[in-house]
Amino acid sequence: GKDTTIGVRVRSCEGSLEKNPERLKVGSILSGHIPGRARVNLVAADDRAAIGFLTAEVEVSVTAPIIMLRHGVRRGTKIDADNLVTARREVAPGVVWLGGNLTDYVGRVTARGVAGGIPLRSGDLILPLAVHKGQQVKVINQLGTIRIQMYGIATNAAREGQMVRLVNPRNPRQVFIARVTGPGK
Repeated sequence: GKDTTIGVRVRSCEGSLEKNPERLKVGSILSGHIPGRARVNLVAADDRAAIGFLTAEVEVSVTAPIIMLRHGVRRGTKIDADNLVTARREVAPGVVWLGGNLTDYVGRVTARGVAGGIPLRSGDLILPLAVHKGQQVKVINQLGTIRIQMYGIATNAAREGQMVRLVNPRNPRQVFIARVTGPGK
């Protein structure tokens, strides 16, 4: 995004570097990781086209806004807006950190205990359970203008978007599977 900065440091180079290094761009990654250490093809380019290639070993760092918690919390804690904060941090290679809009994460719960001031990783905040095992669940099946509504008893817990196995309370041998669309349905 526009708040992300990328730093490149050339560690070694096969050939001579361009007199104007700001004209050098990473053309392709030969091996390694970005961010991190990589062997790349550097392209010396003007505004119109590439004017030369050079193989180099570079160290690339990425600094971006990262979402963190102000205070540490236990696993299963529901997150509110007061406990979320954004800070600029260098992104570690191979780790997917949470970024974006803070409001996207309000109401989620922690998948593990998380310390305050530590960048949140992908998977640290998950949707809360929308259906609990044993809960009566409203089932709506709609096809065009025909709408059928009934209730079932959940045999497993599930989050929004996940599948839940339901038993018909009037006929326990009748089992069906539905996608959870919200709390209790």
